[in-house]
Amino acid sequence: EALDGRVVVRVLRRAPLPARDFRPAAPSAVRIEVAVPEELAGGGDQAALRAFRDALTRLLVARADKGAFSRSWHAFCDDGLPSRSCCPGDGASLCRLRKINVKPGPDGFVVVALTADRFLRGMARRAVALAVAVHRGWVPS
Repeated sequence: EALDGRVVVRVLRRAPLPARDFRPAAPSAVRIEVAVPEELAGGGDQAALRAFRDALTRLLVARADKGAFSRSWHAFCDDGLPSRSCCPGDGASLCRLRKINVKPGPDGFVVVALTADRFLRGMARRAVALAVAVHRGWVPS
């Protein structure tokens, strides 16, 4: 995603997380790390990172009874795939975003790590870009 010719967010890594107690019926977890320029996160100090993480969590991690629940992420997926498009009622667009971590990254970037049961193509980058825009006050929450 670009804003005024600058990179706003970019995906750094994708990795499946090993299950602690493997059970075939247990959902797996995937972690994606997204880089955000430090100035868009409000700075690189611990207080700014904590505030940024809290804002991302409030916006992106839907909680019901103290736990994350599945919801449709159809608006955050890449609809340009020829095989299928994402629809709100489609079970394939349901994902459970469980946790967000924020830490200092290299070269003036902040790393946002998202953990979910799965990700749609483009979901992490677009969700973090929206959260940055809300956190900065560019769009209303």
